Amino acid sequence: MTAANIILTPSWGALLSDTAFYDGTGIIRRLSRKIAVLDRCNAVTVIRGIGNVPAQVEKDFGEVEKLSDLLEALPDYCREIYRSARPSSRFFGLHDGAAKVEMSVVAWDEWHGKPVFFCLSSHPDEDGPLEGAGAEPYEVRECGICSLSPLPSEQMETVLGKPLASREDVFALDPEIDGLKIMEAQRRTLVTVPGIQEPIPTVGGSCDLAMVSAAGISVKTLKTWPDEIGSHAGVKP
Repeated sequence: MTAANIILTPSWGALLSDTAFYDGTGIIRRLSRKIAVLDRCNAVTVIRGIGNVPAQVEKDFGEVEKLSDLLEALPDYCREIYRSARPSSRFFGLHDGAAKVEMSVVAWDEWHGKPVFFCLSSHPDEDGPLEGAGAEPYEVRECGICSLSPLPSEQMETVLGKPLASREDVFALDPEIDGLKIMEAQRRTLVTVPGIQEPIPTVGGSCDLAMVSAAGISVKTLKTWPDEIGSHAGVKP
């Protein structure tokens, strides 16, 4: 239950996510940053599913300087996250079908002089950037220039009031103005989660934006929503 929105242009990469951590019933149990910042290799990450602990990711990979070294280490790292976090997910009432680990990485590729987006997942055929891509579990794949979850990109054209059919359309997106519109739409959308009878809102807390470029990483909060620990995020439409 995490928003993971990635937009790439020739000069920067953007990652937008929320800050609400939920139990198996969709109740907010914690409000904190989900985006991990890895300054040394000029990359940011976010995990959808279980085991999202940004501070631990920063501790484990904070000294890594090469993007290639980070990507090489991620399959085993995510396997261990899934192995260790799955028992606790059951404790919080998550259905087995909701227990997955999907990590997205947005980084600056110094060799090619451009932003890049990679993803791997314990369940690549489920909703996310790797759905339908034929990826194996925990296989690191380079993805496209735009990925919007939990709401599919095609629905975002209505939200944004403009097309997302070409590279030029994506390059024209404003990470702050359009990024917040995307997150607001995701917040209003109810999502069906395995093991929970009624669809629930899954985007809450605040809207965080991380920008990656040749100059480094910047992170800012675009908006804070009036969500509280112990309640559901948002208001049902």
